[in-house]
Amino acid sequence: ADDRVHGRLPERGLARFASQPTTVAGGPAHGRRFLITWLVLSAILTPIVAIYLGPTIPPGNGSVEATGQDVGDVAVDVGSVTTTGDSSNGIVASNIYGNTTVNVGDVATAGDDSAGVDAPSVLGGVSVTSTGSISTKGTGSIGVLAYAQAGDTDVTVGDVSTTGDNSPAVEAIGYNASVTVNGDVSTAGYSSPG
Repeated sequence: ADDRVHGRLPERGLARFASQPTTVAGGPAHGRRFLITWLVLSAILTPIVAIYLGPTIPPGNGSVEATGQDVGDVAVDVGSVTTTGDSSNGIVASNIYGNTTVNVGDVATAGDDSAGVDAPSVLGGVSVTSTGSISTKGTGSIGVLAYAQAGDTDVTVGDVSTTGDNSPAVEAIGYNASVTVNGDVSTAGYSSPG
């Protein structure tokens, strides 16, 4: 007869081991394995979620504030701006879905990679108007960059001067782009078109 069927333990010494606690040296590492797996999956999946699901995660268009940030126009109206450090643009007014408008008097930047006015829009138009002078002194410091990927660009400036290398005076890029200069344009650096 089978001892298991009748509820008796076999007499092979198993009862003797059942009363003693069993331990493994160091204990099970389930918590450590879970933590390592979680960290690896988080490092892989976080950028994927941010890229593909990020645009649909709130605030999106769910609130008045978010709607203005997402599809509204950007307008900057300022008298004068001066910056001295590297990577210190005078004015940056960017937008994705709406129009970008910049009205400024004088702008002066002295550091490298410091544009006077940087005004991009992906799906809207861009308008930049300067009634004063725009000057940049650093390398890679464009005077005015107006960029509309799918819209029109209109730039009206007075005097524009750049002295650094790779520092164009005015760049207007758009579906239809127009530039009006009501002053003097000068560039002194290498690869710096007017």
